[in-house]
Amino acid sequence: MTEKTELPEEEYGLTETALDIMHNHLVSKLEVLRAFLTTVFSEAAEAGLTKQDVMSAILRHHDIIGEPNIPSVELPDTAPELYAERANKAETPVEFLARVWGPFEGILHREDLIRLGEDRLIPSLQMFCHRRHLDAEAILPPSIKTKVDEIVAAWTPEEKLAAELWTYRQSNARRRAPK
Repeated sequence: MTEKTELPEEEYGLTETALDIMHNHLVSKLEVLRAFLTTVFSEAAEAGLTKQDVMSAILRHHDIIGEPNIPSVELPDTAPELYAERANKAETPVEFLARVWGPFEGILHREDLIRLGEDRLIPSLQMFCHRRHLDAEAILPPSIKTKVDEIVAAWTPEEKLAAELWTYRQSNARRRAPK
């Protein structure tokens, strides 16, 4: 039997019991996440969705697992203002991105900008950053693929195997489907 030792409270403010409670809480969150992903992959397979559809669904519905920093704002159906049609032509792409799209930080992806008609903002911002030796990747919102890669990197080997199996089954189903 292992003896419970206390961590120096003045340094961490946590006893081992508190760490056990936090561990159990995180394990329960992980179980909810696994159940959610299992449901998403099952329903997607039944509906015949593509891998991109599944990745988008995971990103759009991650609030089910109770992530703490999720904004309550939703993306609009149309762009509030287009970069090409901005009133102040002296406004830089970085300023425009912050002013118009800033409230959607955390839920906005590059694909969303393109879908909403902002096809000139991304190249303009990349050129602006290039000319000033700035990192455009740090300023632009991430792509869906980047976010998905971050999520998948945290998966266990079993979860990765389940996703690969699902992808394999989907590709076989598409090949066998009548044309």
